[in-house]
Amino acid sequence: MKKRLWIVFLLAVLCICTAGLLSACEGNEETPNSEHQHTLVAVQGVAATCTEPGVLEHWRCETCDKLFSDKNGTAEIENATIPALGHEFVGGSCTRCGATDPNDDTLLDGKELKNVKISAQGILTWSRLKIASKYSVKISSAEGDHTFEVPKSEGSFDLAALPEDKKLRYGKNSVTLTAYQYQEEQIGGETIGDDVPVSSDSFLAVSKNGGYSLVRTTYADENLTITGAYSDVRKDANGNEYILIDKEIPQGNKDVSFNLSRSVKTAENVTVKYYKSIFDRTNGENAIDGFDWYTEVIKPGDNFYYLRVTCEDGSGKDYTVKVCGVRYVTFYFLSFDRSGKDEEGYNVYQYKSIGESAVLLENDYFDIDSLYALIGENKVIIDENRNVYEKGGDYMVPFSKSTAASASFSLFCADKTFIDAQKAEVELYKDLFELTYSGWTNGKGNQWLLRFKADSAETNLVVPSEIFGDRVVLSSDSFRNAANLQSVIFADGFTSLPDRLFANGCASLESVTIPASITSAYSLGDWMFSEDLKDQLTIYCEGDIESDTWNRVPGQMAFFRTYINQEGASSTVTVNGVRIKVDAAANEAEVLSASGENIVIPDTVRFGAKYYPVTSVKENAAISAVSVFLGKNIESLGEGWITDTILSVEADAENPYFVTSNGILYEKDGWKFRFVPQSLTGSVAIPEGVTNIPAQCFENRSGITEILFPSSLLSVGEHAFYGCTGLRSVMLPENVSSVGFTAFGGCSGIETVTLPFVGAGADGTGATHFGYLFGAASYSEQNRYLPQTLTQVTFTGDQLYDYAFYGCTTIAEVRLPNELTRIPNYAFYGCTSLVSVEIPDNVDAIGSYAFSGCSGLETFVYRGDGRIDDRAFENCVKLAEIVIPNATSVYSSAFTGCAELRIAEWSADAINTLPTSVEILTVTKGALGFEALEGHTALKEVLLLEGVTEIGIYAFRDCANLKTLELREGLISVGAYAFQGSGLTSISLPDSVRDIRSQAFSGCAGLTEVLLSSDNPNYWGDGKCIIRTSDDLLIYAVPQQRLVLPEGVKGIVSLDEEIGAVLQELSLPKSLEQMDASVFANCPDLESIAVSEQNPNFFAEGGCLIQKGTKVVVLGDSGVTEIPVGSSAIGSYAFSGRNIISIQISDEVQDIGDFAFSSCSQLEEVTLPNNLLSVGDGVFSGCDNLNYTKQDNGNYLGSEENPYLLLVSVDQTAETFEMQGFTRFLDSSAFNSSVLKHIIIRDNAGLVLNGNVFSNCRALESLVIGNGIETNLDPSMQNLVNLKTLSIGDGVTNIKANTFFSLPSLTEVTIGKGYTRVEDGTFKGCASLVTVNLSDEVEEIGDEAFAETGIYQFVIPASVTELGEQAFSDCNSLRKIEISGKITYIGYRTFWSCDSLMEIVIPDSVSSIATEAFQDCGSLVKVTLGSGVMDINLWAFDGCTRLTEVYNRSILEITKGSEEHGQVAYYAQNVYTPTSGGSKLTVTEDGFVFYEDGETVSLVSYVGKETDLVLPNDCNGKSYAVGEKAFYGNASLQSIVISDGVTDIGVSAFENCTSLKSVTIGGSVAKLGIRAFSGCTLLTDLMLGNGVTKIGESAFSLCFSLRTAVLPDSVTTVGKDAFWFCSSLTSVTLGSNLRTIGEMAFYDCENLIEVYNRTPLPIRAGSQEYGGVAQYAQNVYKPTSGESKLTETEDGFVFYEDGETVYLMYYTGSDAELTLPADFNGKNYAIFDYAFSRCGFITSVVISEGVTSIGEYAFSECGSLKSITISSSVTTIGSRAFSQCGELQKIEFFGTESQWWSLEKGYAWDEGLGDYTVIFTEQ
Repeated sequence: MKKRLWIVFLLAVLCICTAGLLSACEGNEETPNSEHQHTLVAVQGVAATCTEPGVLEHWRCETCDKLFSDKNGTAEIENATIPALGHEFVGGSCTRCGATDPNDDTLLDGKELKNVKISAQGILTWSRLKIASKYSVKISSAEGDHTFEVPKSEGSFDLAALPEDKKLRYGKNSVTLTAYQYQEEQIGGETIGDDVPVSSDSFLAVSKNGGYSLVRTTYADENLTITGAYSDVRKDANGNEYILIDKEIPQGNKDVSFNLSRSVKTAENVTVKYYKSIFDRTNGENAIDGFDWYTEVIKPGDNFYYLRVTCEDGSGKDYTVKVCGVRYVTFYFLSFDRSGKDEEGYNVYQYKSIGESAVLLENDYFDIDSLYALIGENKVIIDENRNVYEKGGDYMVPFSKSTAASASFSLFCADKTFIDAQKAEVELYKDLFELTYSGWTNGKGNQWLLRFKADSAETNLVVPSEIFGDRVVLSSDSFRNAANLQSVIFADGFTSLPDRLFANGCASLESVTIPASITSAYSLGDWMFSEDLKDQLTIYCEGDIESDTWNRVPGQMAFFRTYINQEGASSTVTVNGVRIKVDAAANEAEVLSASGENIVIPDTVRFGAKYYPVTSVKENAAISAVSVFLGKNIESLGEGWITDTILSVEADAENPYFVTSNGILYEKDGWKFRFVPQSLTGSVAIPEGVTNIPAQCFENRSGITEILFPSSLLSVGEHAFYGCTGLRSVMLPENVSSVGFTAFGGCSGIETVTLPFVGAGADGTGATHFGYLFGAASYSEQNRYLPQTLTQVTFTGDQLYDYAFYGCTTIAEVRLPNELTRIPNYAFYGCTSLVSVEIPDNVDAIGSYAFSGCSGLETFVYRGDGRIDDRAFENCVKLAEIVIPNATSVYSSAFTGCAELRIAEWSADAINTLPTSVEILTVTKGALGFEALEGHTALKEVLLLEGVTEIGIYAFRDCANLKTLELREGLISVGAYAFQGSGLTSISLPDSVRDIRSQAFSGCAGLTEVLLSSDNPNYWGDGKCIIRTSDDLLIYAVPQQRLVLPEGVKGIVSLDEEIGAVLQELSLPKSLEQMDASVFANCPDLESIAVSEQNPNFFAEGGCLIQKGTKVVVLGDSGVTEIPVGSSAIGSYAFSGRNIISIQISDEVQDIGDFAFSSCSQLEEVTLPNNLLSVGDGVFSGCDNLNYTKQDNGNYLGSEENPYLLLVSVDQTAETFEMQGFTRFLDSSAFNSSVLKHIIIRDNAGLVLNGNVFSNCRALESLVIGNGIETNLDPSMQNLVNLKTLSIGDGVTNIKANTFFSLPSLTEVTIGKGYTRVEDGTFKGCASLVTVNLSDEVEEIGDEAFAETGIYQFVIPASVTELGEQAFSDCNSLRKIEISGKITYIGYRTFWSCDSLMEIVIPDSVSSIATEAFQDCGSLVKVTLGSGVMDINLWAFDGCTRLTEVYNRSILEITKGSEEHGQVAYYAQNVYTPTSGGSKLTVTEDGFVFYEDGETVSLVSYVGKETDLVLPNDCNGKSYAVGEKAFYGNASLQSIVISDGVTDIGVSAFENCTSLKSVTIGGSVAKLGIRAFSGCTLLTDLMLGNGVTKIGESAFSLCFSLRTAVLPDSVTTVGKDAFWFCSSLTSVTLGSNLRTIGEMAFYDCENLIEVYNRTPLPIRAGSQEYGGVAQYAQNVYKPTSGESKLTETEDGFVFYEDGETVYLMYYTGSDAELTLPADFNGKNYAIFDYAFSRCGFITSVVISEGVTSIGEYAFSECGSLKSITISSSVTTIGSRAFSQCGELQKIEFFGTESQWWSLEKGYAWDEGLGDYTVIFTEQ
């Protein structure tokens, strides 16, 4: 049957071929012009390049234009074009043409060079590399890592430096290079000409830009000499040799050469000058880019270099020489011509010539595909796959077999000694087969016809299915007369076997194995076997022959199929209870089963006349025994043969594959475990070499007490030691990189653990918590699985991860290695048994909550210089001592709740976070900063070590119990008030102190002595005083009644209050040169002032210290009643604080200084002189008993002529004050009043008002300043936070920049004439300022003058010529502004972000509008451009998304939709001019902006301020659509009702309305646009009208607060992502006409628990179909089946109940203080995810008994939540359950502390909380 089919097929092929030949013209080169013959013309081949296509060499017929690959016209081809090769970028440049990769980044330090090539000669090359300095190269390969320094040689490196046993070979290694910079000595400049010294360890490297430098390297020859035709050896002044090489190379001279060699012994101090070339010039043949090349091979050892010298022009001028250094290798050119094919079909190329040359490669690397060849017998063996094969060290270079017969090529080779090349795999079969290479056959590709050599002595044979990539075919003669063959195995890949394959002369054949690739009996040839073989032949099938094919095959198959043995049953024998299967073909035997008490598997088994080695035990072999002994020939053991009855397995000592150690059977190759007896006891040592302990290996070996792991161990499998209850310690070696889950689970007796990492693996990619080893799937349940005996952990690795030992309550001791650099967050959280911890010095951070809740921790030592993060030791209630001498940063909350902390050693740099409970403190180093230890009332003893350099301001203020302070040398400065209020009585200052600030010891009432060494260079004193040496000024005196200043004191810097309170007598020396009376301002009892009569500067008279010459009273005592006659003035603070009662000031006194009588609380009477010219600030401030002249709530002092001369104060109870025009002076504190609300100052021509006079009127609401007054206001006015109105009359008015900055209450300002410039920022930030009235004299408005104000409308005075930048920026309420006609320029951001500005008219005077001038004016709907506008800068109107209309009166061409001219018309729908078009905008009184174009109407904007909106029913009687982004980002909008009359809601119409809570959509709306309500994060109430048919893509995405959605029956389509990430969405109702739900429409709605499906769609719970609407649903019901399982209680709690499962889903009520129900229908329940998320009104929550868990994000972002009570019935708190509850202060837990720590808490459950306290209340 088969033969008949073949005959028919061949006849058909013959007919087709004949027809083709008849129709084709014949090719005959000898008769080119005869009829029906081709006229062939040769076409020369052109090689393809990267960018240009090439042409194959071919012949074209001029008659018919057909193409042929041969000159005889017998092989027709369709196309001779070779496609362009395309660039092959490697490392930044093309490997073919050198083009630069445009996407390549220049190599930077630390990056890797990839696609690195290694030649057969060990030259490592890479592509384009820009090297700024020398690099070190790390070479990583399968054979090891090596690091070498590589000179600056432009991209290559000789690997000869590698050790012999670490050579890298092409095709064998994956190579990675990592480069980094080093310091390079740069010598010379950018041009050739500077001297370059060359030493024995240097070489000249020349850059491509002509510069050069010396780079260190090592030479084999230490000497260097330069010679050349144009060189001259000279000596310098010191006798050192150097060589001068001529600058010029004459043009056209072809004989010039220079040499650089290493043959002369004078290398030191040689200088290369005007260095040119080391190459002979070659002419044209090697020319590149038209330049001549100079080449000469130089061999200084194994490292080769050459210099490229080019001529840049051919103008006849002298050469301009550039030199660039490139690494190169010498290669030999080998030329070949094709001479035919060999018998295997390979092209043969005859060797023609050889020559040597340096290979020039522009791309700095070598193309492996064309460079290397090893040639033998003058021919090259080439295969078609273009692969390089390595066989015995020989290499072959691939080329195409189809290369034309006359082609020739050149190869490069690195050596003249060639080795015979083998013919790949073909050589393996020369002795066995006769091979015939048949080429392409019947369209099936290349084939090898194989015939077994009959005279071969081979008895066992494996027949390959392919050779050298080409398939093998067999014929009926392939095994004819193979008399010696006993077994034949056909390799997988054969799909059929021919007829009569073994029918002749195969008398010894015993077995044939048919491969799995043959699956049908149809594929087996007829009469394959001789009938003579029937008694000896066994046929094995590796695969399953289809059973039904056996009965249908013809011929001999019916005969020999009975001999098919797929089970091998006929080849089994049994020896001593061991059943063994013999595989004669493989010459081996396999154990199938065994039975007996003690089984011995023999070394060999006899089968027939032959012994076969027993080499394996079959997988799942049934072995029933107590002990098993493995023979020496066992090579493999299948899985599953060990049964529970086997107690021991031992391997023969001579077995090379298996070994028994300590009763454990190992496979020697890799030391794999094969058997571990149950009876193991005591200590078990695992031998070196074992790398893996497999899963369950030692499971339930309860007798083991100790495991000694080898250092070679790398991994431990799951449950490896599960149930080893006797195990006491675990010590994992450092090389272990992975441990399986529950590896030590159930090991209840473990006491100590040593491990190199925590969790599943050293790389941290899996679980990273300690309990993983014991069965804890998450860190929160670790304590449940840890052995209760485990008390000590030693960690030897270098990295821990968050939550590593979280809640491990049994651990009492932890040992950490020096290599550890960080203690991560929550690492030891809740380890309540931990007593002490010492942190390695290398740790740079201790993470948040790292040791929080370690209630047993008593001491903590950390001497590193890292940081300690927030709450790191929170609630370590027993922690008594901390040693952190070098920590640079400690969070303030790090030790919160450590109430017992008493002793601390702390770094000054982090002292501000020292817990206030510390009593004994050692400060180690740094500076004690501002208020460092202020208020640490527990402090008793402080030692400042040598490293402390500074005590800052207020450093020890109010340390009332500080009695002992020891200061060491090294202290440099003591800040002001450093010890104020401390308990010190004595202090000794070290000599190193050089800066003591005034008031340093202020408030030290008990301080009696201050001791200074006589050697102190900076200060001196007498034990009572401290005097500064540099200027002899007194800076401190201890409290005393009589102060006698030592001789030598020149002045007084300050006196503290403590001495002022007791001082009665003052004695001043003759050395006194200056006196600041303010230092005595608080000396009420000073009764006597004496001064040395020899003092040249002062004298005492009448209780006053008077300055000689000026007659100024500098200081007075408490007994003075009259100012001495002749005095000209009273100095500042002269009598401040004295107990004087009355004072008479003579008429000679003209000036009274600042605060001269301030705080004289007993002063009653003062008479001012008539001729007084000036009165300082605060002269009588604090004189509460002074008798004033009162007038209209004012308190005045004066002379007899004018009793109202000086306004001292106003009545402290008066709310209104009006000042008349006859007052000449105002005390600066005159208006100091907490109740004064209104001030009126009448016209007063002589009065000067300064801003500070009002600075303390914090209650002031209105201020009126009359005409004629000089008003000078400054930023002190910023204190008037209640000021509402300000009126300043005509006069000289100066208001400084930022004067009224951010006054919150200021609403109205009027300023009269005399005010010409509004300074920068004058009213900036006055958010309530609505009205501003300025006179026509204002000419300039400064930068930001009115920025961020609440001005509603503003008319810029006509006099204004200049508007500053950002003058009105961010005025969100500004709706209307009129711009002065004199303004020519509108500056940068002048009206930026004026969100309410609806329309702007640019006057004709304006010529330019600056960048961003009106940017983000979101309500701007219309702009009128004046006729003078010539320039509108970039982004001037950017972001004005509602700018719908532009009236263009300018010369500019404004085009609708254009981004030109500052985008003024980018969003416009209408642009018109005075001569064309008109306005199409309508703005209603309510602020709705409509755009009407014919019948099309859209609501484009809303510029009103209402928060609850109802849209109009129509616009001019027409329906309308809500336009794109009409309300986008409106953060004020809270509710919206979309009335009937609205047809559609546009794209992003209400997107990001973040305050919107309620939406009602009328029945006329048909479509909701894309993202219509996306990002409305507070939206909870949604009502869709019954006209909506389509809900657009993402329409309600990111509406986090939306709880329910009811889609009406009108809805047919829900778009993609429509409700995406509505994380609180609980239930959805789908209308009856809904047919399409877009992809991911309900994606990430993880709370969507119930779906009411009224559609015909087959929506199933848990399915991701239909947009995932029911992906998380537990209840999907229809009108005809099921019902809702959601119930809302009267209190507003919504529950989901399904059987015994109950969830609290959300809350609809509004109570701020919530108590959750104890149950629902008598059942406990869980709080579902997001249940109360974003309920900003809740302030407190009580979670009652009966609640079992709190879901993820359950109370997240409850911004007002302050307290929460949690019952002990709660077992789980989900991830981020209380995240971002920033006000949460208290958590009350009804249970014990231990219960709290064992409570399972999810990731970041308290993220973003402030400082909160957990209170435990046991029930």
